[in-house]
Order: sequence, then C-alpha cells, then structure tokens
Amino acid sequence: MFSKEKYEIKGKKFANLVNELSDKYTSAMTIEQKCFLMEMINDKKMQNVLEIGVFMGVTSACILKSGLSVNNEFQLYGIDNNSDKIIGSAVDGLCADKEKEHYHLYSGYDVFDIESIAPQNIKFDLVIIDAGHSHPFP
Repeated sequence: MFSKEKYEIKGKKFANLVNELSDKYTSAMTIEQKCFLMEMINDKKMQNVLEIGVFMGVTSACILKSGLSVNNEFQLYGIDNNSDKIIGSAVDGLCADKEKEHYHLYSGYDVFDIESIAPQNIKFDLVIIDAGHSHPFP
C-alpha cells in the first residue's frame, strides 16, 4: 500500500522539526522513522491515529504536529501501560495548548482496554505499535 522510498524521501521535509523536538527529550524511535510517520500522516490527511506505547511522547508530539498541519480535526490517542509521570511529558513540553486539545493519553492502560477508553465506533486510520523496542512482541 505504501512505498517505503516515497515516504523516506518526502519525509525529509520534517527533518528539521524532528531534530528540534528530539534534542529536548529522549526517544527510542529514530529521526528517519519519525519523519516517515509524519509524512505518511500528512500525505494521507489522517483523522484518527492510535499510538500504542508512548514513553516520553516525542513521537506523539511529531505525530500530533504532522496531523494538525493538514487536518484541524486530527486526533491522536496514546496508550501506555506505565502510569509514571514521565509518560507523554514531551507533548506537554513541545506542543501548544491548542495542539494538546487533540491528544488523548491513557497511561496505566494497555491495548486490551481500547474499547473502554476510545470513543465508540471510532475508525483509526493508523495504529502504531511503538512499545518495548527491545521486547520481542512489538
């Protein structure tokens, strides 16, 4: 469905923003991976994205900024089974209040809780499994 090369090349337009955001917080996802996601979300003008595994939320901030740059109705839902205060903290530090209105973080939950926390009948345009990079399951 998607051409890897297309988004790797086009995604470079987000490289400066991703570098800026990544300098302030730790992230396990590479700059190239974040650019790839941002371009795909931007190009397809996605409406609803689910991110499973948030950690500090650098990728969440990138996704949020990319989605909102082309769709004022864009919504990002994040689930992380850790309830530590660090979860999603980059979004608070990197995103404006107006952007944060489109971010729905559920810490202390896991993917099996999605039906009880997400709006009914929601259709996700993209589900990103960004969890446990060193764990074999993701």
